[in-house]
This record gives sequence, structure tokens and C-alpha cells, in this order.
Amino acid sequence: MVTTRQPIIRPGQKKGYAKATRQQMEHRVESAALLLFLGLSKSEIHRVFREFYGTEWRQTDRYMALARARDGLKRPTFPLASRIGLLMNQLHDKDLQFMRGV
Repeated sequence: MVTTRQPIIRPGQKKGYAKATRQQMEHRVESAALLLFLGLSKSEIHRVFREFYGTEWRQTDRYMALARARDGLKRPTFPLASRIGLLMNQLHDKDLQFMRGV
């Protein structure tokens, strides 16, 4: 069961927001890393995060910075088809490891 937090208006703010849990933050950083890996532009990533998570511009920048710092990500220079193939191979390997219990 997923519990949602009620937005809180803190001093100096005009509208309330609910802080993400650690699990939600980790998921969002992983999402940012994936989108960066796929080569989406900064504006596209901001739009995706706004639609799916309801985050503001600055918070999305923080998630992208955490993803870059954690994974050492830089803008990929190889074609999108190659990146998607590489990603699919990684996901396939992770799924196999999970199913084997590794």
C-alpha cells in the first residue's frame, strides 16, 4: 500500500509540496540516469519528470546531478539504437540474475 504525504507549505514558500521518501528519491535518480543514458535533452527530462512525478525544474536538476555523480554519466556520443540495444542487454541480464536469485 502506497501512502502519499500531504503537501506542506513551509516558511517562505507560496505553495506546498510533499518531500519524496528515500525509496522514491532512489527511483527518481535511476529514472534520471536512464533518461540521461538515452540521450534525452535537459528540457525533455524536465518535461518527463513534471508529468510523471510533478517535480519542479530545480528538483529535477538535483536528480540529474545525483545520477551523473553516482554513475559518472556524460552525454553519450553513440547512436540511439546502440544505446537502446545496450540498455536492453543490461535489463535482460538483470532479469536473469533476479530470476536465478543471484
